Amino acid sequence: MLQVNEELDRAAPPPGTGMLRPMLEAALDAVVVMRADGTVADWNGVAEATFGWHRDEAIGRLMADLIVPPQHRSAHAEGLRRFTATGRGPVIGRRIEISALHKNGREFPVELSISPIMIGEAQHFIGFLRDISERAQSDQRLRDSEAQFRTMADNSPGLIWMADAGGAIVFVNQRYEEVFGYPVADLHGTGWRRIIHPDDVDAFHQTFLRTVTEQARFRTEMRTVTRSGEVLWLQCDGRPRFEEDGSFAGYVGVNIDITDTKQAQDSLRVTQRRLDAVLNNASVSIFLMDDKQQCIYMNRAAEQLTGFRFEETRGRPLHDVIHHTRPDGSHFPLHECAIDRAFPEKNNTRGEEVFVHRDGHFYPVAFTASPVCDEDANTVGTIIEVQDITERRRAENHQRLLIDELNHRVKNTLSIIQGIARQSFKGAAAWHEAREAFEGRLAALAATYNLLTDQHWDTVSISAVIEDTLRPFRDGTQRFTIEGPDLQIVPKTAVTLALGLNELATNAAKYGALKTDEGQLEVVWRTVATDEGERLRLMWRESGGPHVEQPSRQGFGTRMVERALAIELGGQVRIDFRPEGVVCTVDAPLPRTGA
Repeated sequence: MLQVNEELDRAAPPPGTGMLRPMLEAALDAVVVMRADGTVADWNGVAEATFGWHRDEAIGRLMADLIVPPQHRSAHAEGLRRFTATGRGPVIGRRIEISALHKNGREFPVELSISPIMIGEAQHFIGFLRDISERAQSDQRLRDSEAQFRTMADNSPGLIWMADAGGAIVFVNQRYEEVFGYPVADLHGTGWRRIIHPDDVDAFHQTFLRTVTEQARFRTEMRTVTRSGEVLWLQCDGRPRFEEDGSFAGYVGVNIDITDTKQAQDSLRVTQRRLDAVLNNASVSIFLMDDKQQCIYMNRAAEQLTGFRFEETRGRPLHDVIHHTRPDGSHFPLHECAIDRAFPEKNNTRGEEVFVHRDGHFYPVAFTASPVCDEDANTVGTIIEVQDITERRRAENHQRLLIDELNHRVKNTLSIIQGIARQSFKGAAAWHEAREAFEGRLAALAATYNLLTDQHWDTVSISAVIEDTLRPFRDGTQRFTIEGPDLQIVPKTAVTLALGLNELATNAAKYGALKTDEGQLEVVWRTVATDEGERLRLMWRESGGPHVEQPSRQGFGTRMVERALAIELGGQVRIDFRPEGVVCTVDAPLPRTGA
């Protein structure tokens, strides 16, 4: 109990003046001095402002009538009576919150602290009161907000959670309990470990703690396990929370069950892998266009066919990429494209076209373009199958050429055989010599035909022609020299060259270098660049054989070599019967393909 000095006893009424008065006015809270009978002995200016009663109006009146709401006045009187009788009261010496009454009748909350005080010999009470209306309102708003949040959270289809700055879960909504089967309280703190898939716990923990440290929004996907053991996929989206002073408080987030979506995605990926495996191993090129006729898919065969990677054609009209120009260099407008018309006309279209490769060359293709429709039969795109028919075209052209060539060759072959027979048997000295010459010439012709047949009557190697023609005359010794660059010559030139070389070799075997063991034969050729273009220089030279004399007449073999070969090659052919050996020289334009 507070004892006041005698200065207060000598104070003029009402009590509270003197030393007590300045103390009351210096207080920051409302201060009320009350007598034991409950009447006001004094109060300060803050009390005047708080309760609306002037000091002169308040002194001498019951405090309960001034600031205690009617419903609480009986409790107030009982408290005073009990303290007077026992020296103890329910609110004495305690800080409590009560409702107070303003002069205008408005009730508002105050925080109250009452202590007994002796003024002279009389029992008094001094009370300190603080208006906490704003704090109470704030607390109520907070409680209302929390209740509203809880209602909203518990009725949300998403799984709402909050974590503190250390990553521990401090709140989850009722939806968590429904999904995972654990009571909400069990998921607080580190309870999140219960629902994370065991294989993902460490990885998710590290990810979560890292984002907590970085204080940044994060989004991740995780596998979870319910109390019954069911595995679920959740998409976790979290945002940082901050206190009023700006300090980091943790995270708030929403988890969405995406199990069905993940399963659908997994199924789609499996289907996509299977489809890619089929399409990328298909030999036919496949393109898929959307409703704007822009490319949205190409398989591997299509990339190889066009030279373009899918990334280079994605989102572009296929026509603008590989079908924009005709072989004559003119522009190919889109509206004339049969492939493109398959989309607006909703018809399957087949045909042949010419595409432009990435490197600029043109190539023929066969295509099938079919519209793609949705469930409502609306055309939403086009699928195009394409095959390179370059080889087919080449084969068809080659077949036509072969048929024409065959007709021509049959006629020519009969003419050649007739000429060989006529020259072989005309004026022959002996039947067996004529027969040998005839058979040898036919053998040379047959060997060349075999070589050309192996090459499909296309161009043939000049080295192969010379080697095959001279093979029957080689005896395994090293007296043949055959040297020169490998050149391709056309079939007609190959036949004539083989017959000419056969005549030279036959003559050498009978009369020249190949008649003796010491004889040498050299066949060499080279190319020479001139102002008119490249030319072929070929030389046949014999040495080491019998002495050679100029023949008295020109036989079939000489005419074959000098005339026929010269005409076929479009150049000059000369045979010199030198004493040391025959020399034949050829000077002609280079006999390449198309010559």
